[in-house]
Amino acid sequence: MGGELGELRKLLEQTNKEKDHLNGLVQERDVKIDALGNDVNHLVDAMREKDDEINHLKGQLNNLDSDFGRDQEHSAAENKTLNEDIAHLSNMLHGKDEKIAALTDDLLKQNAG
Repeated sequence: MGGELGELRKLLEQTNKEKDHLNGLVQERDVKIDALGNDVNHLVDAMREKDDEINHLKGQLNNLDSDFGRDQEHSAAENKTLNEDIAHLSNMLHGKDEKIAALTDDLLKQNAG
């Protein structure tokens, strides 16, 4: 009986040591899990900030796109006006050229006669 009691005590001591060791491992894992949780929270915060930045940049891009469209329409209208002015000036010059040619012919006829 004394031998069995000694064996049980040794087994109990060994079991307690293993239990303490396992408790230590669990505590270490808990610390690591907490650290990982903090890391995840920091990453989530960083992702939210990037998401906000992306949305802000999208808004700026939409504004630029809109501004570009207005500028393009304005430029097209200005271009049309300038082309019309050039055509008008070209017609005026053509008319002046015809008058100069007619006056030159008249002068040549007067000098010849």
